[in-house]
Amino acid sequence: MPKDATLTQPILDDLLTLTEAAMTPVEAVLGKAKAAVRAMVVDGDRVSPALLEENQHAAHALAWLATYVEALRQMRNWAGNLQSEGSFGEM
Repeated sequence: MPKDATLTQPILDDLLTLTEAAMTPVEAVLGKAKAAVRAMVVDGDRVSPALLEENQHAAHALAWLATYVEALRQMRNWAGNLQSEGSFGEM
């Protein structure tokens, strides 16, 4: 490590492999959460405003989870692009 404590390599050598492996189970959790919230808020074939209001905590949790999963996906893609350019490391 340089004297200024700047890291030039990722903390985990297999970071991209680990994050890629994590995406499948994370997306599975998101799929289950979508199905669960859908069951809570859909009446017939439409979202019910009353059911959505009644289950707003679950709907907000789903929105947070979906945002988190997409952020992980995009950061993984960005890191992969950096690695292919030879510039993946500590910023």
